[in-house]
Amino acid sequence: MTFTEKRHRILALMLAVLFVGYYGGSTLCPHVHYVDDVMVVHSHPFANSTHAHTQAGLQALSLLNCSLLYTLAEVAAPVVAAAVVLVLMAAVAATPIAVQQGCVALRAPPVID
Repeated sequence: MTFTEKRHRILALMLAVLFVGYYGGSTLCPHVHYVDDVMVVHSHPFANSTHAHTQAGLQALSLLNCSLLYTLAEVAAPVVAAAVVLVLMAAVAATPIAVQQGCVALRAPPVID
């Protein structure tokens, strides 16, 4: 195994651990805080029901979550569009076109019953 392959495997493992940690931290132990009659839901990787957050801390959590969602949407849209274009181009390239006498014949051949 070359150095580049090792590096790619280590990076892939680190990204997998980061994803599992973020996903686990955002889905385990969710709880609600009410700030000025606004419900703020977030989670921690620990269950501590007696903690409190400042209003600035809750606003920071909200902004972080919103910025992550918008960033992911902005990144995913062009990637999905490019994938659709590539699939369509591959489908068009794989479609057989009959060439007869130097011109393209787009009609079906005659059927004999």
